[in-house]
Amino acid sequence: MKKIDEVRLSSIREIEELFPARIQSLELPSKDALSAEIASHWKEQSEMYRGQAEELAQRLERQAADLRRQLAKSQEFVDKMSREIEPQIHAKMNEAVAQAANEFEGAAARAVGRRYEQMLAGTHAVTQEALLKLDARSAEVQALLQSAVKRGPGCFRTAVRDASQHGARRNERARGFRTLCA
Repeated sequence: MKKIDEVRLSSIREIEELFPARIQSLELPSKDALSAEIASHWKEQSEMYRGQAEELAQRLERQAADLRRQLAKSQEFVDKMSREIEPQIHAKMNEAVAQAANEFEGAAARAVGRRYEQMLAGTHAVTQEALLKLDARSAEVQALLQSAVKRGPGCFRTAVRDASQHGARRNERARGFRTLCA
């Protein structure tokens, strides 16, 4: 520890001896000279910064001009693509509408066909039922006529009249069913 203190004290003595000699060897400029030097340095710095600012402004102007040219080219490209693509879009839309219309017509035709088949089947069933009823009535009329023939001429006339009325009604119904089936 003692050695450290000795080294420290010797360093302090050296500095104290050299410092006044050093200060005296330096010549301090006057205030006017110092002001002139600062002004000169400031002027150099200002001119240097002004030159850099002008150079930067010119570069920015060139970049702005380049960007304007690129923007104009981009706008021309967009306009060209719009002119070229727009007819294609309309054609595709027309094609899609036509396809949708065809699909709709096909689906409508299938639905109408199914409905027609259902209606035809229903009409056929109703016609068959009506024909069965007619056959039953016809059998009744024949039975009436046969029993009237067996009973005598007066009953026969009444039975014929009833049968002809019944036959007329049956013919009307049959004509109505035939027009439905046609």
